[in-house]
Amino acid sequence: MDLVFNITNHYSGLSKEDSAKLDQILQIVNINKQNQLTIMQTLADLQAAVAAEDTVIDSAVTLIQGLAAQIAALKPDQAAIDALATDVKAKGDALAAAITANTAPQA
Repeated sequence: MDLVFNITNHYSGLSKEDSAKLDQILQIVNINKQNQLTIMQTLADLQAAVAAEDTVIDSAVTLIQGLAAQIAALKPDQAAIDALATDVKAKGDALAAAITANTAPQA
């Protein structure tokens, strides 16, 4: 989104004081324009970060749902239960490590 201001002074009858005030106004307008561009870029960065987090969250949900389905499908087989427990622990540890690594420390 581009915000463009083209202001040209065609009136030569301005006093030096009025011309200086007009220059100050134009400078403020340009600063505001730059601030708006910065805000829009910051918003785009935030939207991208949220989208990335959504992907991670969706992956964790899929993992948990898959584990629940595996548990529900188990027959009374201790070896299968032990293998699943090991798998759940490993995936839980990996998820915990990823969350810890990507969580900003609290001030």
